[in-house]
Amino acid sequence: MKHFIIALVLLTFCDAALASKTNGSVASVAFSGIGDQAVFVFSLSSEIKDRPTCNTTGKYVVHMNGKNAIFVVSLIISMRNRADWNNTPSIFVEGKSVCATIPDAEEVATISVHDGATEVAYLRPGILIPVSPAYPQPPVIQSLKATQSPVLEYIVDGFWRDYCSLPMDETFKKWVTVRSQLSGVQKAIVNNPFGGYVASGSLKLICAGGSLFGRSFFDERSRQTYVERVTRRSATVLWRTSSPDLFHGAALYKEGDNWKIDFLYYTYPSPSD
Repeated sequence: MKHFIIALVLLTFCDAALASKTNGSVASVAFSGIGDQAVFVFSLSSEIKDRPTCNTTGKYVVHMNGKNAIFVVSLIISMRNRADWNNTPSIFVEGKSVCATIPDAEEVATISVHDGATEVAYLRPGILIPVSPAYPQPPVIQSLKATQSPVLEYIVDGFWRDYCSLPMDETFKKWVTVRSQLSGVQKAIVNNPFGGYVASGSLKLICAGGSLFGRSFFDERSRQTYVERVTRRSATVLWRTSSPDLFHGAALYKEGDNWKIDFLYYTYPSPSD
């Protein structure tokens, strides 16, 4: 038994050592599949280090129904389009050492996005969420050019203001989709689209900042860029704060006559080694 445990540990270590790492600009992007099988495939301009055998072409895969996928994909495509960045955008990707359904491609573990020397986003694609007809994939944002006359920004403002001043169940009922109310309020675990992520204690630091700087901490005065894309009854929102310089985002759906938040992405700088 002891020998078996040692072998298992060594095998796990070897697999982890094969997880690739790449740093560079976005060279190519493509979509493949539909529904739960939909994926986003991209490659970078630089050579992959520690490439596993399944990644012979240098391609990476993001599942579109991953918790943070629409945020990841929107940033990567905007980097590919090279529009509305302060400096030259680049990306650092670490793979999972897991072969994807796309031939010769590796699934993404973590992504760090840089605008010049500044890291502006750090995130993981996240757990997979089954695609539902009531909650289709939100639209991908193609450019980071600020939206003129946005129609959904008040929801972002209102959610954060109420999140820091009202009980969580009241905030959810007012601003959050039915799906996320059920998963977030009743279960409060990480395996849900919205609630466990927003309810985490670390995000309460946002409220502490709001108490120091007032309403401007939450509304458009705290943002250097706000972008939204609406397609029928779903929407994706990205915004970039000035201090610290980071991207955040949300996915929204229209339930009845009211727009509600379903996913919320709030990024932090990558953890130091």
